[in-house]
Amino acid sequence: MTCLPDTVRQNSKLISFFAELSAKKHGIMQTVERMAEPEMREAMQRPDAGTIPKGASKTVKGTVIYHSPVGDIQLDWEDGAVTALRLAPSDACGEAPNALTARVFRQLDEYFSGTRRTFDFPCRLHGTPFQQRVWAALRDIPYGETRSYKQLAEAIGQPNACRAVGMANHANPILIVIPCHRVICADGSPGGYAGGAEMKKALLRLEQAGEA
Repeated sequence: MTCLPDTVRQNSKLISFFAELSAKKHGIMQTVERMAEPEMREAMQRPDAGTIPKGASKTVKGTVIYHSPVGDIQLDWEDGAVTALRLAPSDACGEAPNALTARVFRQLDEYFSGTRRTFDFPCRLHGTPFQQRVWAALRDIPYGETRSYKQLAEAIGQPNACRAVGMANHANPILIVIPCHRVICADGSPGGYAGGAEMKKALLRLEQAGEA
């Protein structure tokens, strides 16, 4: 395991900042969930939530914007499942939250406040078989820990595929939930990240503070 250096005092301030910001948003998201139609909330709780009904010919999808402590994040969804969490462009605009996105927002609030380490809302990933293997291995990296690109390549049984693993990391469509930010360079430097270097460092500091 490789950790980025930080002080206990800085970690405490970071957790406090995220917790305060999350608390302000929590009440808003509770209101949104109460306003969501009962039929949709019930549908999201079914075991088959996130699957496309047999015979369905039209995909229902949408986009919302989540205002996180590390920047605005665009959340894309289709047919009851999240398909993307990515850094939102400056001109991005989204729709009003629904039951699914309110559930995602609540779990992200908990993550940024340091009280959540895993996510359980439905996701749908579109990628090649190789990318899917890499993304699955990423979800096996525990909260607060990191792996090198070499270690991730070894985890999928292809130790010489470091470059391909890096490309699959960059193509990860669901940031934070599929924690590609936990993969760093062998020398301990952060390496690249689709959300930018500062966002990656902030996520690593947050998780390492939660482990302290």
